[in-house]
Amino acid sequence: MSALRKLLPRQDGDGALGSASRLNPRRQWAKWALLVASSAIAVLLAESLTRLLAPQNVYPDRHIFLSSSHFQVDSVGAVRYLPKERVRMVAISNSSIEYDVEYNTNNAGFIDHQDYQPIAYEPRAAGKKFAIVGDSFAAGVHGGDPWIPRLRDAVQAEDPSVMLYNLGVEGTGPAQFRRLLVSVANEIPFDNIVIMAISDDFRRPMWRPLATNGNVYFCAVGVTDRVCATRLPFARIINFNSTMPDLLRMSEEISRAHSLFRSPILHLEISLKQSHFVVLLARAFKRLTGLQPPPDYRPLREIRQQFGNLPVHLVHLPQENEVRAGHYDLDLQRVTASMGIRYFPALTRCEWSPNMFYRLDGHPNAEGYQAISNCVSKYLGLRGMRRDRGH
Repeated sequence: MSALRKLLPRQDGDGALGSASRLNPRRQWAKWALLVASSAIAVLLAESLTRLLAPQNVYPDRHIFLSSSHFQVDSVGAVRYLPKERVRMVAISNSSIEYDVEYNTNNAGFIDHQDYQPIAYEPRAAGKKFAIVGDSFAAGVHGGDPWIPRLRDAVQAEDPSVMLYNLGVEGTGPAQFRRLLVSVANEIPFDNIVIMAISDDFRRPMWRPLATNGNVYFCAVGVTDRVCATRLPFARIINFNSTMPDLLRMSEEISRAHSLFRSPILHLEISLKQSHFVVLLARAFKRLTGLQPPPDYRPLREIRQQFGNLPVHLVHLPQENEVRAGHYDLDLQRVTASMGIRYFPALTRCEWSPNMFYRLDGHPNAEGYQAISNCVSKYLGLRGMRRDRGH
């Protein structure tokens, strides 16, 4: 028996089989490492190709700071700004300042350095008066000098009877545009409605502002304050005179709070929203499965019906991803034609470049807002365009 044992291979760690068993875990780890590495390379390649060939409008990695709670809901339920304020807005992305701007709100709660006189003091018969409604692209603060008030000043230098009202409010969509137009219809006189829309506007839900614990939130309708305050805020409220070192330090603290180890779920959510490839897949999946609701065009029809005696224009502004792709994500020309709304495809009628947008923030920069101003001036046939270009 002892002789037989000598002939059989040993089963402990000293023989050939023992050596092989010790190598198996290493081989397994090597296989897993190879799988992880190849998967990472494939994802990076897919992300690069998506950004090059099919760029998406993604959630920016930024922190917004405001010197005010800034937003209010008026008596009709429309979102406006708090009136008569000097406001500072700062955007910090990846520990660097993307913009640091200051601007005024007027007596009506809109971004303008000029107050809006009520109908009693501004008779409808005197000159053309344009109510320009839209989201942040209309509000126009990110370039440092809101473009609608600047264009209005240039136009009025040649024709004082013309008036442009800046009804742009950050983050709003068509349903809020309609509510805002209804709200101001008995306050200020206008005889033309100009809707400044981007493609993303038509998938935005209705929301209300919430300011609590030093943060400003956009709360979807039906979501309680308590639940809303557990989500990412739109902005943090700061002192108007906060220094750059203070703001950078606050931004770093926020980033640390959202780190992988301190908030893994939130960190993953933010990371996925910043991936063009993941966003493309998510949108394709939603379209194929029917989980993504279709764009909501009903507010446009309601605006047309409620203001049936006024010309209604829709200027379709391009987003950075659409400028890079060379086409819109939505076909608004077909939609507006059936409603009797005058459609202007700014992407194909005016000159654009990706350099007209902030790299991470996605909003137009000063050059981009000037391009918007020139484009709208040309479309509406406004005088004073040359004067505004010389700004």
